[in-house]
Amino acid sequence: MIEDSHAVIIRANPITVYKHIEEREAKFPIYSFLDSRPFVALRLVLIGELRTGLKMLWHGRKFFQKQKGEKKIITVGESYGPFKLIEAIEGEKYWFKLKTRLGLFDLEAGYLFKPVGEETLLSLSLVSPNPNLMQRLYWRMVSPIHKLFSKKVLSLLKSEIEAPTLLSNDSSQAFTFFSFRN
Repeated sequence: MIEDSHAVIIRANPITVYKHIEEREAKFPIYSFLDSRPFVALRLVLIGELRTGLKMLWHGRKFFQKQKGEKKIITVGESYGPFKLIEAIEGEKYWFKLKTRLGLFDLEAGYLFKPVGEETLLSLSLVSPNPNLMQRLYWRMVSPIHKLFSKKVLSLLKSEIEAPTLLSNDSSQAFTFFSFRN
């Protein structure tokens, strides 16, 4: 079994934290420079989505342009790039399934919300209950980067939720580890 989880206490109730993540376009925010075409394509290729990564390189910005009237909130069964939302319980769980074509990833990941007084323990967790040998080997290579990115995601979300007036509508400082638009 592969498991990884990181958590942070946020000064807000679980429903506020849940709504913030649910309404964000970028579900897993990290660094804006990683949103450039070569980095997005590389991330896609690294998770086994070679075809999608090459398409992104070929089409560039057009690949991510929003459709008119596109919504930010996704519902259970809808996809966010290679992630499919499989469970959404307000204030409790926002959970995705990731199964790539090359089989490098077959896992579930997402956010868990636990009330701690008037605050929230927000966890970013990942689990793969029955990884094959290739997945276990691949995880050993990517886990150090995943751990760093997970901590950054939680740190950025904490900052956004606890100090919303400090952020403008310009999201140039935030991006997602997987910034896909359908």
